[in-house]
Formats: sequence, C-alpha cells, structure tokens
Amino acid sequence: LHPAQLPSSSHKYELSRCLVRSMFEELRASRLVGMRHASFKLADGMSFIHFAAIETADGSNPLASLASFKRFQQGLGDRCVEQPVALNLVSVDDYGLLK
Repeated sequence: LHPAQLPSSSHKYELSRCLVRSMFEELRASRLVGMRHASFKLADGMSFIHFAAIETADGSNPLASLASFKRFQQGLGDRCVEQPVALNLVSVDDYGLLK
C-alpha cells in the first residue's frame, strides 16, 4: 500500500481536484489491472491523500501508463505548499479495509 499526502495551496486546489477526477475517469475507462487506488480530501479542505495498492507481478505501477496521471504529476510540486510525502506500507492485518 502506497499512501501519498499532497497538501495543496489554496489557489491551486481546484486544479488539483480536476486533475484527480480526470485520473479516476481514465482509470475507470481503461480498467487497469494490477492496482487499486483511492483519493481522499483531508479535513483542512485543501489536502489530498492518495492510497495505491500495486499488485503487479514485477511491482511496476500501472498508473504510469495513463496520460491523466502524467498530467497530474506535471507541476505537482508547484501545486503543493509542502513537497508530497510518499510512503510504502506493508499491512500487518486489516478487517475488510483492503479487500
């Protein structure tokens, strides 16, 4: 599981939101296999947290093949008040969250 927190600046929030929605539209249309993805808006109303579960045999990220993900990545640092933080989590256990 790969969470990434993206604290958006107030004047760039709407652009980030549109890019996220575009990415999910392309994800649904392309029906990528080997991954699961979810995005949430945090309580500050400006930050997003994304969770991606990469399940490919070679560990490659299928998102990288999407044009919308490439657009999302472009200028990401400029849209954030802090640099995005990405982590690599390994599940110890869960109760229905990851299935």
